[in-house]
Amino acid sequence: MKALLVFVGIGLSCGILTAIVAYMVIWIRSLVRKRTMEGISIPVIVDDVKRLTDFGFSRCWYFTVECYTPSPNWVLRLRGCHIPFLMVGLSGIIHRPHSGRWSSMSPQQIAKRIRGPYLRKRTFTSPEQIENLLDAIEEDGVLHAGTADIWMPNTLLEPLLQQYGVKPQGLTFRVRYDLFCAAMDFRNDRLGRKQFEEKASSMQEAVTFSSEESSAFAAWRRMQVSLARGQYPKDPELALSWSSEQGTLGA
Repeated sequence: MKALLVFVGIGLSCGILTAIVAYMVIWIRSLVRKRTMEGISIPVIVDDVKRLTDFGFSRCWYFTVECYTPSPNWVLRLRGCHIPFLMVGLSGIIHRPHSGRWSSMSPQQIAKRIRGPYLRKRTFTSPEQIENLLDAIEEDGVLHAGTADIWMPNTLLEPLLQQYGVKPQGLTFRVRYDLFCAAMDFRNDRLGRKQFEEKASSMQEAVTFSSEESSAFAAWRRMQVSLARGQYPKDPELALSWSSEQGTLGA
């Protein structure tokens, strides 16, 4: 009888210990995920500024990744499980540069990159970096790079514009993950304008002006215009004349 009680006591102790460990694992994972989300920001580029009486918002665009046809060799990691699946209908948001081509790296190089430069490389610093990322996405013809847009309240952007004394069009801002999610809810009619403005008014620190990325994306756009001018049209007789303003066509 005494041995049975000892056995039961050990079993209960092990069960309690297991429950405590499981709870700690769940808590640590949730904490890591929360901190990871808080550290994410998305680069958005100002396209158009509306200063209407009843609508003071700026339309900003960002890069996306799209997948329209079934694509194999994808693995979903979900709560410790690795689930192979076919990807279709993917729509992802690009928020940082890629870390290079891992297929050509040794395990030691991959581990070093994960610990060092990959985690530190959070912003775009050159037009070549942007172009290389887009080329890598579309290399296999399965994924496609695109753009989408959100609306940001001018009350968040204008203090930064006044601080730096620059015109808004073409500038790049970093928008924190939680504010970006709210902007997407507003864009997709899941959040009313008043509610979005009230929420955004308390999140001024969630938007930062990115001077380096503004220069990188501006240089990338100029590079795209230059490439387009060099390729269009094939027949010189069909060409429209270029105006003195770069990137516009004249009659």
